[in-house]
Amino acid sequence: MRGALQVRDLDIPASYVLAFEGPGGSKGAGHISLVEEGGQTRVRYVLEARIRGPLSLVGSTLIEAVSAILIKIFLSSFEARLRSLVSYD
Repeated sequence: MRGALQVRDLDIPASYVLAFEGPGGSKGAGHISLVEEGGQTRVRYVLEARIRGPLSLVGSTLIEAVSAILIKIFLSSFEARLRSLVSYD
């Protein structure tokens, strides 16, 4: 079974919401904002999720730990990609 992802509340370039629905009635949203601080851009995010169905049997502690790891991997890759595209000359 597949999930769905939707971009909502798009406020370019300041913020947006990624809403998702997954198998078994799981759903949530990631609220992402970009804030300028001292000549740099800080990415802020808040994730809200309600896990149901077979995935909920895994336990919220494990799901939170894995989510934190995946977010860190994504942000590191995103930063590396941006640095490869931007010249600071």
